[in-house]
Amino acid sequence: MQNNLVNWYWKIDVNSEQLVLCLSSDIHFPTLFCRQQVSSLTSPQCAFTTEDAWLYSAFRDLLGLTNLNQEAQFTLAINATAACNYLTPCATKSWFFETLSKDKKTFECGDIVETQSLTLGYYLVLDSDPLTSTIILLSQKQQVDSNRVFNQGQVLKVHNDRLEKKSNIELLTL
Repeated sequence: MQNNLVNWYWKIDVNSEQLVLCLSSDIHFPTLFCRQQVSSLTSPQCAFTTEDAWLYSAFRDLLGLTNLNQEAQFTLAINATAACNYLTPCATKSWFFETLSKDKKTFECGDIVETQSLTLGYYLVLDSDPLTSTIILLSQKQQVDSNRVFNQGQVLKVHNDRLEKKSNIELLTL
C-alpha cells in the first residue's frame, strides 16, 4: 500500500550503488546498504509505503527514548526500516559474541538487547524467531575481536542465546 501523504521513495543510486531514500527532489538520504544486499525493490524507484512509514515511526518513537541525538535517531530509524523491508536474509554471525544464557529466549521487533564480545554493544531487534534474531547496532561501535569493529547501523543475525534484553533503555549509554 502506498502512502499518499508523503512523496518519499527508495531507489538504488547509480553512482554509489547504495539504497537511497529520496525525501524530495534535492534531499536524498543514503542508507548503509548496497545493491547486493537489497532484495525486494520491485522497480528502479519504489514508493515509501504505509508499512515503511509505520515501521519508521515506531522505530523513531522507540529511539526517542534513548540518549541518541536526533540525527542518529533518524539515521537508525531509516536504516532499520530499510533492513526490515528490503534486505536479503543474512547468515548468523553468533561466533562474534559470548553466550549470555542457556535459557530459551524469544525477542520481538523493537526490543533493545545487549551483546558481549571484547566490548559491550546495544542493538535493536528487527526480526526474531525462536532461535535467532536480526539486529541493528545502536551503539557507536562494538569491538568484536582484535581486528574487527562493528559500526552503528551494522545489521547482523545472531542466535538468541547471545542476546540479553534491556528494559531501561533511557539509561543506556549509546
